[in-house]
Amino acid sequence: MKVGSNLFLEEHATPEQVQEMQTMSPEQQRMTYYGYSFESYCTKGNGAAPLSNPGAPKGWGGIVNTNVQHCHVVETKLGDTRLILGGEVDCAKDNYTGQTDSMMELKTSMAIRNRNGEVNFERKLLKFWAQSYLLGIPEIVVGFRSYDGIVQSTQSFETLAIPNLVRGKGSHSWDPGFALETAERFLVFLNEELSKPTARPDDVWRITFTPKQDIQLVKLLPEEVVAEVSSGEDRIGFLPKEFYESRLN
Repeated sequence: MKVGSNLFLEEHATPEQVQEMQTMSPEQQRMTYYGYSFESYCTKGNGAAPLSNPGAPKGWGGIVNTNVQHCHVVETKLGDTRLILGGEVDCAKDNYTGQTDSMMELKTSMAIRNRNGEVNFERKLLKFWAQSYLLGIPEIVVGFRSYDGIVQSTQSFETLAIPNLVRGKGSHSWDPGFALETAERFLVFLNEELSKPTARPDDVWRITFTPKQDIQLVKLLPEEVVAEVSSGEDRIGFLPKEFYESRLN
């Protein structure tokens, strides 16, 4: 949505994506659990494991609550475009200072055993880097696990140093400057499209990105499609009605 001079973007899970998450195979569920359990274990204390699960690692009973999240809201820029971003961050490294420099991301990846494994991990580093770079998170700790979910080693990566690890690595390497420039061009394009005389501030648009193909921008019509985004709450589009009206004044 574009209300006044501001663009508002919200990630939206389609009904198909929700259905896919609800019908994951046992193997997919297990792989997802590995990542969440690593985060849960790393953020627990060092007490004894609960008696209900005496075989669990010290200080952790194996229970994962994915509803507990820590969100950081930061202000940054891409070129001349000012951004306010909200994103989940896993934990603070030592004592939380209220600043992003005390925060840390936790990730898991398959242990690297051959060249193919190395290539796959270096491609994955693009997502790791982009998420933490834009939120100002300085450090990412990766747990390298076996297929059975056993963490075999951990490694800390400085966010700003990650691009140097893939520079000049061939066809799978990526350029952080090009990635940021592409994101900036997209935001400029989006702002221009939603600034056309026919666009209204209560219009809701859906952006769909298909990797290696294109980006589609479609205005949501008819009304029942917009209702899917607003979730039946007192909203204009996906924005709370009171907030939306304050942006128009």
